[in-house]
Amino acid sequence: MPGFLSKFCTILVIALVLSCMKPEAALCSQGPPAAAQMVLSEAYWLMDKESHEKALEKIKKFQARSETRDPDPDAADPRGYHHPEIYFMLGNIHYAMENPEKARHAYQQALKRDPGHTNCLVNLARIFHEQENYTKAAENFERAYASEDRNNAAHLYYAAVSLLAGGAAKQSLDLFENLLQAHPDEIKPRWRENLVHAFLSAGQNRQALPHVKRLAEKYTGDKQIQWQEILLHQYVELGMQDTARKYALELTMQAPTLPKWWKALAHTALSQNDYDQALTAMTIYSYLTPLSKREKKLLGDLALQAGVPVKAVPHYRVFLKKDQDKSVLKSLTAALRQLGKPKEALEAIREFQGHQNDPALMMLKADLLYSLDRFGDAAAAYSAAARNKGRQESRAWLMAGYAAWEAQDTDAALQYFKKAAEFENHKKDAKAAIQRLAQ
Repeated sequence: MPGFLSKFCTILVIALVLSCMKPEAALCSQGPPAAAQMVLSEAYWLMDKESHEKALEKIKKFQARSETRDPDPDAADPRGYHHPEIYFMLGNIHYAMENPEKARHAYQQALKRDPGHTNCLVNLARIFHEQENYTKAAENFERAYASEDRNNAAHLYYAAVSLLAGGAAKQSLDLFENLLQAHPDEIKPRWRENLVHAFLSAGQNRQALPHVKRLAEKYTGDKQIQWQEILLHQYVELGMQDTARKYALELTMQAPTLPKWWKALAHTALSQNDYDQALTAMTIYSYLTPLSKREKKLLGDLALQAGVPVKAVPHYRVFLKKDQDKSVLKSLTAALRQLGKPKEALEAIREFQGHQNDPALMMLKADLLYSLDRFGDAAAAYSAAARNKGRQESRAWLMAGYAAWEAQDTDAALQYFKKAAEFENHKKDAKAAIQRLAQ
């Protein structure tokens, strides 16, 4: 189905999957001492006012009261100068000020003191994802997922998507499998889209089918059409021709005014050599939308293959008015000959630019002249084609001999047969004709 699903590879944009996710800002279960809590409250208030620099200054002044800049995480810290929430707030401030490296360092300091700080792990994972360090991003999302008593399915999903964005489709599928088993009722359609992308990236197209089908049924509007196209494409890719054809027919019944389904039905029918159904589908398609040059040719070819040359002729003629295509001309002449109109076929060749120097078209013209009993003209046309040394040179000399013989020009016929006898594939027939002439 050439060109049928050109949009397929652009529907899942993994790089943007976290774009709607804001840095977490909740406090951990072990609240900070009163002094630290007061500073954090003031910093939160300043952050709400978007006074990031003042919030940063407030935290730094508070930490400056500590006797050491980087104490042992297990050391006593009664006033909370180095409490995990202080570093967490520091990370949020740096992130808001678009300084991800300082934010990352602050989050890592917080995690030294509270390795299970869920929101800190999530924010750190986001930074790694934005820096395209997808392995680290996935690792921190997994840690965030495992850090909670009541696991957040979104954290496991983001871990899977991070691996997928990093090209680790099989590892991503392992996490998606865990997600499906642990949270079957929480799977959002957007999540399933990336699950499909993971299957396809891992070359497991058949395993993706149930999920593609579910999305095609779940969505509505343009999104549904998009996934219906993907499902149909997958049936074709997997060699499920009968299923693809039945599904294409079903889609035409569901949305009979949508041109793409009729074109899809034509292609699926054509893949099984059902020219009648393919012709019907393409004919309806032509009523719904203007045909491209290629589609006009296809419609003519289908009519010819289906044994309805009278329908093929007008499509070929329209095509040739805009594009001098030799293959289309040959199809047109074949259709006209089937209709018993060799003179019109001959005229079509004469109207074609450059036919005088094309051996194949010269042979076609000569055959038509021969069929019209114009043997002298046919002999001249065959001999001219032979002198152009095309692929049919030997046959051209042989037919030139027969045509000249029919025209009672035996000298020319003998000369042409001798030329044909020089070629192995027509030597026998040419010599037999020479013997008969001699008698």
